[in-house]
Amino acid sequence: MASPIQSKARLRTQTGCLKCRKRRKKCDEVKPQCKGCIRNGLECTWPTAADLIADRRRAPLSWKSQPSLPEVLSGLSLQHADYVTLLSHFVDSICPRIVRRECRPEYFNHEYMLRLAYVCPPLMAVIIAVAAFDKETPRYDRLAMESYQFSLHNLRARIARAANAGNDDALLATTVFLCVFEVS
Repeated sequence: MASPIQSKARLRTQTGCLKCRKRRKKCDEVKPQCKGCIRNGLECTWPTAADLIADRRRAPLSWKSQPSLPEVLSGLSLQHADYVTLLSHFVDSICPRIVRRECRPEYFNHEYMLRLAYVCPPLMAVIIAVAAFDKETPRYDRLAMESYQFSLHNLRARIARAANAGNDDALLATTVFLCVFEVS
């Protein structure tokens, strides 16, 4: 009899031992030696934490084609006219202040953050909240709080659903910007 609870399918090359990843085979991830390596008489080795971090940094964002910033902004269903103003404020004023001057030039590229925000509503909401709060204008106070609350609520739900939340740049960025909002 099939179990009513089914686990999420995992990408074969993203998890598991190095041999299964190299062979592009599903790994049962049993340590110290997975069943696939036992069955095939292979030495089962596992990636180190440094390998996993390097893999995450090399992995491209899952876009069929990488849209430019104007395409990202035009694709948003902006229900509030101030969102474009606040996103521009985030890019022009906030991003330069949160990246250290000594960092490599590619860290100043705000497009990656906006692409993440486009596919992660909690991140987009907290970016709007931070930008609205930073404007120090009473007309943005309510929008800042509503966006913050939306982000917090949806981040909690997204983490609860995520099997691999520790490897999600959008969740990490959302958490960081929630902290930025809190200390502002």
